[in-house]
Amino acid sequence: MTEDEADGIVSQRRLSEPSIPFEKVLKKHGFVLDRQDGKSASRELAALDDNVRADALASIADLYEDAFPTSCEKLRGYRDRIKFYRNQYRIIYRTATNQALVIITRIRPRSNAYEGL
Repeated sequence: MTEDEADGIVSQRRLSEPSIPFEKVLKKHGFVLDRQDGKSASRELAALDDNVRADALASIADLYEDAFPTSCEKLRGYRDRIKFYRNQYRIIYRTATNQALVIITRIRPRSNAYEGL
């Protein structure tokens, strides 16, 4: 059996194993990907290129350590929204301190991050 064939068998087995939805993993650690206007932050995350998505996930992991990093700013015109810059995209979120949650409302490219807010 070649290494490629073995990888194929392992991949097929993994597809049949039960998996935990990404949103449940985030919620376990105090994060929620919010739905706004019928769009979901989890869909926005999935639509990003692989490299950008990995970078966004690293940013979200950083928010777990500190929900208010020095690079974040309050979103002008909103009392409870915070924007976090990371390369060419923005993560917009709010916090629910009474529930110890970070609610991520948007993960979008800088060019359209604020449309429809």
